[in-house]
Amino acid sequence: MKYSAKIFFLLILLFSLSQAQNFNTFYRTVDKLKSRIDYLEQTAERYRVKRANEYLNQANNKLDEARSLVKQIPPRINAAWAAYREANRLTDLAAKALLVKPALQAGAEMDRLILQAETLVQNSNKAEARYMLTRARSFRFKSETAFRNSRFVKAREYYRIALFFVNKSIKLASGTAGAISGQSYQQLLEDITNLYNDLSTAAASDITVKKLLQKAQNALELARQTYAQGNRRQALLQLQICERLLYRAADLNQQSGQGRVERLESNLASLKQFISGIEADLQAGSSRQSLRLLHKAEEFLKAARRDLENGAYKKAESKIALAQRMAAKALRLSSQETPASGAEIDRRIAEIRHLISLQKEKAASGYEDLMRLFHQNAQRLLDSAENDFQSGKIKIAFQKTKTALHLVNRLEAILSTKQINKQTAPRLLERLRQMEQTLQVLEQNPNASAGSAVLLPLLKELSAKARIAIDNGNLLMAQAILDFMQGRIKNLMKTEAH
Repeated sequence: MKYSAKIFFLLILLFSLSQAQNFNTFYRTVDKLKSRIDYLEQTAERYRVKRANEYLNQANNKLDEARSLVKQIPPRINAAWAAYREANRLTDLAAKALLVKPALQAGAEMDRLILQAETLVQNSNKAEARYMLTRARSFRFKSETAFRNSRFVKAREYYRIALFFVNKSIKLASGTAGAISGQSYQQLLEDITNLYNDLSTAAASDITVKKLLQKAQNALELARQTYAQGNRRQALLQLQICERLLYRAADLNQQSGQGRVERLESNLASLKQFISGIEADLQAGSSRQSLRLLHKAEEFLKAARRDLENGAYKKAESKIALAQRMAAKALRLSSQETPASGAEIDRRIAEIRHLISLQKEKAASGYEDLMRLFHQNAQRLLDSAENDFQSGKIKIAFQKTKTALHLVNRLEAILSTKQINKQTAPRLLERLRQMEQTLQVLEQNPNASAGSAVLLPLLKELSAKARIAIDNGNLLMAQAILDFMQGRIKNLMKTEAH
């Protein structure tokens, strides 16, 4: 009997603990729902949504009922949970009602903006403004579709993208977009960053869209870096590149769900606009590489159109991909080859001379010959750049200044780290031989760029210095020269490849 009493006591204890745990879970869940109701009540008050208020009042009543049922003796826990579930359902209805009114307000605002854009586009007849309006309409449709399917977060993302494009259409059509150099950097950065964020979350799983967004992110980061360094013009150019890449990503995102032929048609139209936009961005005197790449992109685009008309869809897709790659590279090169303004070149020359002075003050035991060589070439380039600048040869002056900076930066890296791995003389001679062969090929290019015209004579001179250093057993200096040459040759091979 005594043993049975112990068992009975343990069962009662376990039951009590179980009920206590159940009550704790219940109260935590009720408190969480109450916090949500309080927040929604504030929103309902702000938007004056009567239906939402009615649902929330009913939800509060059900929540009070749930609490009351738990406090009864004995507690009616199952009935309390049922009352809670009803309160939760009513709260969901209130949340949906609250979303409807702001959405209707946003829809009305979008109607007004699209009507304004249509009027301006009709009067201006600007092709890019018209295309921006088409983008806005497409994302507005996506937003409405997502909202009808209760995908409220996605609806908001699409709406913001549509808002960006309709405002861009208005600016282009009214002529207030202005030149890139006259735009507010901070405002442009904010607008493009918002567009990037919205497209990143709204983007489909298409690999091409992901690559475009990655390139846009790189351009965005480079814009921030160059602006922090005081180069506002280059920062704006990087934002312009980012914007063009995002336009293309937006176009491809819109094509999700289309049939193959319809998608190819849309892709061709989109890519044509992408190329036209880059052509409009390129300034007079842009690099021959950029112009040549754009010309090739247009040829691939025409060939893709013919393949589509002949039903060769796979070939068309391949040529569209090639055309996009060419156009994207032309866009990237255009910013690298675009000369700075006269004031910027003058300022950069002064800054590089100051860097050279600072480097001379550093203790450089074992690096004296290398420092002397790099500084002499950098100073010579800067003197020549100043003469070119005075003669109005801005582009060649820009290239010489850029090359002088490469020399100084490479020397700074060596002086800071001093981690050059000393290679053997045969290995260095083999590297030099390969580089000299590459230089011979580059010299035969009939369409050499301004950058090539500046770099090739310098690299030939440095190759001779490297050979002398190897013969004299100064392998550390030879390796430093070859490392610099390798980086510049690699860059030339990229820019001169097309």
